[in-house]
Amino acid sequence: MGAFVIAVCLVSLAYLDTVQAMVTTWYEAETYTHCFFIVPAFIYFVWNKRSALHGVPEPSALGLLPLAAFGFLWLLGAFADVSLVKQFAITGMVVSITAGLLGVKLSRQLVFPLCFLFLSVPVGEELLPVMMDFTATFTVTTLKFFGYPVFREGNFFSLPTGNWSVVEACSGVRYLIASVTMGLVYAYITYVSFYKRFLFVLVSVIVPVIANGLRAVMIVLLGHYSGMTIATGVDHLIYGWLFFGVVIFILFWIGSRWQEDMDTVSAGENPDSTGATATRPLLHWKSFTVAGLLLIMVLIWPVRYNQVVTRVPEQSPAHLLSFAKDYAVCTDCRADYEPDFNEADHYIKKSFRLENGQPVYVFIASYYSWSQKGELVSYQNRLILPADSNHRIISQKEEGSVIRTLSRVREKWLTSHWYQVVAFAPGKKQALSIETMTSRVKVKMWEAWNRLAGRHYISQLVAVYTPMDSPGDPEAGLHRFLADEKDQLTQTSGFH
Repeated sequence: MGAFVIAVCLVSLAYLDTVQAMVTTWYEAETYTHCFFIVPAFIYFVWNKRSALHGVPEPSALGLLPLAAFGFLWLLGAFADVSLVKQFAITGMVVSITAGLLGVKLSRQLVFPLCFLFLSVPVGEELLPVMMDFTATFTVTTLKFFGYPVFREGNFFSLPTGNWSVVEACSGVRYLIASVTMGLVYAYITYVSFYKRFLFVLVSVIVPVIANGLRAVMIVLLGHYSGMTIATGVDHLIYGWLFFGVVIFILFWIGSRWQEDMDTVSAGENPDSTGATATRPLLHWKSFTVAGLLLIMVLIWPVRYNQVVTRVPEQSPAHLLSFAKDYAVCTDCRADYEPDFNEADHYIKKSFRLENGQPVYVFIASYYSWSQKGELVSYQNRLILPADSNHRIISQKEEGSVIRTLSRVREKWLTSHWYQVVAFAPGKKQALSIETMTSRVKVKMWEAWNRLAGRHYISQLVAVYTPMDSPGDPEAGLHRFLADEKDQLTQTSGFH
C-alpha cells in the first residue's frame, strides 16, 4: 500500500489541475458518484490478497515504459484539451508507478486491482446520444408491437394520452456504468475461472441496456393508463431505480449459483511462500535509482506542456467574411435558433437573402489555441444540447464534407456545418494549413498535432442554416449557397 500512496501523492502534486477536475466531476455528476468507491475497493482487493503477497518489493525499471507512454498520452490530451484523455493518463501513471515500485513479482498478484483503478476515470457520457436513441427506438418499437399508436420525431414521441421524450437521465448510462462496476467486483470475488468472470461481466453489460428499455416502456404505460398522473415527474426516476435494483439483485442471485471456491485457489496462488521473512533490504541503490527515474518521468510532461502553451503570437488575429456573390443583407431576419457554442474568442454572425428571398444564416465560432477562454469541442458545445427540451434534432447525416441536420425549434431548420483548424507558423500572418472535417475527434487530433509542431491555430465551427418554410426549395437553395461560398467560408481568419 505504501507504493500506491507514494504514486497517488506524486501524481496529485505534479498534475494537480487534472486531479482536481477529476474529483470535481465525481462530486458534481451523479453518473460518476461510484468513482469515490474505486480506491476503497482497491484497498479491499489488496487486503484480501495479503496472504499471497509475500516478499519484499523489488523496484523495476520496467515501470518506466508504461509511465512514459501514459505521460506522453497526458501531454497529447493537454494539448488537445481533452479531459478524459488526461484523466485516463494520470490514472495510468498511478498504476505504472505502483507497479514499478513493487516490482514484477508482486505486481503480477495485483493485476486486477491495479486495472480496476481505471474505473475511477469518469467516462460514459459519450454514450448518451447512442443510449438515448436506443432507448427511444426500443420503447417505440415495443409499444407499436403491442398495438399502441405512437408518433416519433427524434427522441420525442407521442401517444394519444400525452407526449414523451428520452432525456439524459432516461438514457440508461447510469444504470450501465453502475452495473458494469458492480459486475466486475462481483465476478472478481465470486469466480476464479476467466470464462465465468468474462461471461458475468458481459451479462452485466447487456442486462442493464435491455432493462432500461423495459423500464422506459413501463414508465410510458403507467403514464398512459393513469391519464399522465403517474410516472410523469420525479416519481418515474424512483420507479426506474427500484426496477433496476430488482434486476441487479436477480442477476447476482443467479450468478451465485455458479460461485467457485476461492480458498483453494488462494492457497495455491503463492506455492513458493513458506512464511519465511525475506532478507533483502527494502531500500538500496537500485530502489533509489528506479524511484528517481520514475520521479523524473512524471515531471517532464507538465514542464514541456508549460513551455508550449505559454507562447502567445506577436500579431492579433483578424476575421473577415466575404462572398463570391452579392447577397442582400437580411435586416429583418429574426431566427429563433442559433448553434449552442459558447465562450468563443470571436463570433461571426450574418444573415442574407438569396435571389428567391430565402433567408440564410451564417454562424462562425472561433477558438484560439493560446486562449484560456474556451474550447471548440466540448460536451457543452453542440448544435442543440441534449438537455434542451425546447429544441430537437429530427435527423442528422454526413454528406460529403458537411453534416446535414434537420431540427425543430418552433419551426424546422436545415443546418449544414463542419469544423476547421487553421494553423499558423510562428511569426507568419498567412495560414500554413486549413483542415476541414466533420469529426470532433479529428478536430482534437489536429489540435494536438499543431501543438506538438509548435504552431498557433484557430479552431472554428462553421454553420449555415435556413428555415424549412423558406420560399422555393430550401434544401436546394442551401446546396447552391454552399457550392458557391464554401471556399470563402473556410478562409475567414488570419493575422494583422
